[in-house]
Amino acid sequence: MRNFKTVLIVAIAALAFTATAGAQVRFGVKVGMNVNKLHWDNIPATLDNNKNGCGFTGGLMTEIGIPLGGLAVDASFMYTHMSAKSELDIFADNGSMAHSIDMSPAKNFLEIPIHLKYKFGFPVIGQVFSPFIFTGPDFAFNFSGDNNYFKTKSVQYAWDFGIGFEIVTHLQLQAGYSLGINNIVDAANLGIVSDNIKIKNNYWTITAAYLF
Repeated sequence: MRNFKTVLIVAIAALAFTATAGAQVRFGVKVGMNVNKLHWDNIPATLDNNKNGCGFTGGLMTEIGIPLGGLAVDASFMYTHMSAKSELDIFADNGSMAHSIDMSPAKNFLEIPIHLKYKFGFPVIGQVFSPFIFTGPDFAFNFSGDNNYFKTKSVQYAWDFGIGFEIVTHLQLQAGYSLGINNIVDAANLGIVSDNIKIKNNYWTITAAYLF
């Protein structure tokens, strides 16, 4: 993930540059909900109850308007809880199910999405209603520990895509999809789970932000 870390450094540098280049800087609060699902590869047993989980997110946001007609960069610092659940069914030699293992990974994160945003400026109504699109990297730092059967990586990487709209230049409502990039499993153990197992975390997020 060295290239992705490079993206983070470049994104932070871009934020710093635009903030000192006469751009409009705004700050605000942001809250919302998410729905995530785990995508598994190389499962050595039967994966059951791989369910979507509904969670929540909340924190602070800054937006830097770039003096290039409609472009902006935003960054958020969010506490995010994700609750997708998966169970692994372990079978006995006679074919009957012996027991199930809770394979749910870390649930609590400090999430930092950094987005490049383009706002569509319409005549007359632009100050009241302005739609936008956005994309950019998303970094989720795990602080809830490990599962009993595997260690989760300290950082999950994703790439965000989404749409939204701004109302009266202060309220922003948006919906986005985060495509998981890295395998979030660091190591599996106990001889039950394959060391080759891979999990990626994909999720939808809907948020509302108020910028001052």
